[in-house]
Amino acid sequence: MQKKLKTEKIYILKVILDKMVQQKESVLLNRWLSEFHRDKLYWTRVRLGIADNPEEAKYYQVALKWADAVVVADGEILIVETKLTNPSAAIGQIEIYKKLLKVTPRFKTYWEWPVKLIIVCPILDVATAEICSERGIIYDVWKPEDWD
Repeated sequence: MQKKLKTEKIYILKVILDKMVQQKESVLLNRWLSEFHRDKLYWTRVRLGIADNPEEAKYYQVALKWADAVVVADGEILIVETKLTNPSAAIGQIEIYKKLLKVTPRFKTYWEWPVKLIIVCPILDVATAEICSERGIIYDVWKPEDWD
């Protein structure tokens, strides 16, 4: 019984910590958007993968993903993912988001536009930077001046 309680407490703490990280990532994203794309059209916490017809919707329902931001900038679409730590985890995510953008009805107007992928992180991870460079992903090491 005590082991079960301990497991439940650990799970609750993990959920709380995950929420805190998500909130701080949102702050980083919003500050980045404000700094570099304030005058652009953008969406945050963007659901991708919703298909047009019921058959596709049923299929993609299990594969729906959430990009941190989608920005319309200078004739191209930017898909942005922010990470506080472990930015390499975003590489696969953001590549999937690029594919899903092309089946998301909300973005049908932009399906033929070029897409740039951007990972924003306040720390430099050299291995991640190299892989991003190889895959054509922009790895933006950025944080506001007052970031702690």
